[in-house]
Amino acid sequence: WVVLKWDADRAYTDGIGKAPTACAIDLVAVMNRSTLYLIEVKDPRGYRIKYRKTITSGEITEIVANKVRDTIAGLPWARGRVPSDHLTPFLNALYVERPTRVMVVLWLEDVDAALALSIKGPIEKKLAWLKPTVHVLNRSLIGSKPEVLAGLDVTSMPGAMGTEQTSS
Repeated sequence: WVVLKWDADRAYTDGIGKAPTACAIDLVAVMNRSTLYLIEVKDPRGYRIKYRKTITSGEITEIVANKVRDTIAGLPWARGRVPSDHLTPFLNALYVERPTRVMVVLWLEDVDAALALSIKGPIEKKLAWLKPTVHVLNRSLIGSKPEVLAGLDVTSMPGAMGTEQTSS
């Protein structure tokens, strides 16, 4: 695994992130130099009202689709414009290795399998141009798809609700 917190990286914040409408996926990751993962993490457990509205209205699908779009645009834009040598593994996975699939993972705590499935389909439709494999997961759902994030440990931040560690 090679993982980058894209939305906090200087290549994003000093680059395309300066655009007034830009948004970014939380994590960009590469496994085995060829499978590209775009991971968005939302944990509404402490902010139920704020995030619940985006989930029940379907706005979450638009949020994720826009973040994926801007991330796919922002990675190559940053190359050569801002310090970006560390982006090579991600750009290689996307453009050189030509992955058989791009994985989009929405890590969304506190949703059940039915709700996760109802979110997955609209994200796939909005990202049809990319043809990704989309997963909506959380600590209770990862057991049904351990291969998706194989080898990663998933934990809550200290002090967050439900801080027990889950390995996947």
